[in-house]
Amino acid sequence: MENRFQTLVTHTGGVLSALLILSIPFSTSIAIVLTGLLLMLWLLSSQFISLAELLKQNLIALSALLLIGYLLIGVTYSSASLEDSIDIWYKYREFLLVIILIPFLRLNRYRQWALMAFILGSLITIAVSYAIDFNFIKRTTYSASTKSSITHSIFIAYFAYFCAQQIYRKIPHKLFWLLLLLVSIHNLYFVTFGRTGQLIAFLLALVFSFQHFNKQNILLFILAAIITIVLFVNYSDSGHRIVEGITNTKNYDTNNPETTSSMGRRLTYWKHAMTLIKERPWFGHGTGSFAKEYARVSSAKEHQTTNPHSTYLLITAQVGIGGLVLYLGFLFTLYWHLQILPDYQKWLAQGVLLTIATSSIFNSPILDHTEGHWFACLIAIFFNSPKENLDIYDVNLEHARDIFQVNDESAQI
Repeated sequence: MENRFQTLVTHTGGVLSALLILSIPFSTSIAIVLTGLLLMLWLLSSQFISLAELLKQNLIALSALLLIGYLLIGVTYSSASLEDSIDIWYKYREFLLVIILIPFLRLNRYRQWALMAFILGSLITIAVSYAIDFNFIKRTTYSASTKSSITHSIFIAYFAYFCAQQIYRKIPHKLFWLLLLLVSIHNLYFVTFGRTGQLIAFLLALVFSFQHFNKQNILLFILAAIITIVLFVNYSDSGHRIVEGITNTKNYDTNNPETTSSMGRRLTYWKHAMTLIKERPWFGHGTGSFAKEYARVSSAKEHQTTNPHSTYLLITAQVGIGGLVLYLGFLFTLYWHLQILPDYQKWLAQGVLLTIATSSIFNSPILDHTEGHWFACLIAIFFNSPKENLDIYDVNLEHARDIFQVNDESAQI
């Protein structure tokens, strides 16, 4: 009876993990509920008993736990109120979500379903974006998307990279993936205009060329990519956001900062964040302290912020160089883990790592609910279980039927 209960819990956790990934781009409320249910299942399945063994075997989980633990210590000396400090610390729960999801997505069967949920969610995201752009759905934000242009662009940039990896593989339906790749690129550069995602897409394209091309073809690819970007920036109406960002950066004056533009505000955030870091470089001002301390050093009272739109600066300002080292260590464990993954899974994981590292320069993706949950899920999918090669073409109608059938052999972790 106990084994059957454990099997049912594990099976349910795998299914809920897939539903969580599907819900992330569309509903914060549903994602929160599913996260709570997964935590409950994690406790019911007694995974906490084997947590020490998991931390010993999985450096990603260990580094995630160390970082969130260090941020909890930062709560004890924060200059902010205890309520505000705990509230900010709680936003870093995505590091714990990685630990919770790893056991449920350890088997290839459940990772396949999670991957299919990622694909379906990406397709729906693109479809809704075009529906908004064509005014079939009422626009509620500047961007033609259900989320911010930054979040949407990051999602689509990685999905375009994912499609490119499918085209390279010796699999059927390459025309289908090529069509999705072209649609993703068009949506990214001509519909939503998220500069972070556009930069990430360019970098992912370079990574793709190094993964699959010889030296001569890499140089030709880089040259073609640069020419394409130059033409896009100079001759396309959709390139105005890039031109605007470059112009605002050039015109930025640290003595009289331009805060009316998005780049001007971001550079101002970075400037004052560096001031806070210089004040307390080793331990920072405490977890959750950034908003209060920023208000103290900023002269532009009308442009206050709770984070500097850079994970590296935010963590350092809060918990000092030690926290920055732990975050870089977390990224390094992802890099180290690449060495033991099979090629296809490694290529996809490399894209996830590059996306996290790059978006952390210009934004705070782990602090943001949508991006943080999305990254946690992708880490659990692509950096999990090197013993089994991740192949979505193993998924068929038989798997769709079997997902609702529980048996001890397939569901045990």
